[in-house]
Amino acid sequence: MVKLNDTDAAKSLRDAAKLEGHPERIGMTVYVNGLKKANYGLPGIREIDAFKVEE
Repeated sequence: MVKLNDTDAAKSLRDAAKLEGHPERIGMTVYVNGLKKANYGLPGIREIDAFKVEE
C-alpha cells in the first residue's frame, strides 16, 4: 500500500502513474522511496520523498 496524499512527491506520483485515460501505463514499474509504516494493519509506504516510473 502506498499513500499518495501526504507530500508533493506523492501528488506528482499520482499524476505520473494515473491509469485513467492512459492505458499505455498498465504494466509499468513504479519505485517509491518513503517511510515504511503500517496502514490499516498492512505494511505500506507513507511520506513519499522520491519515486521513479519505468516501462
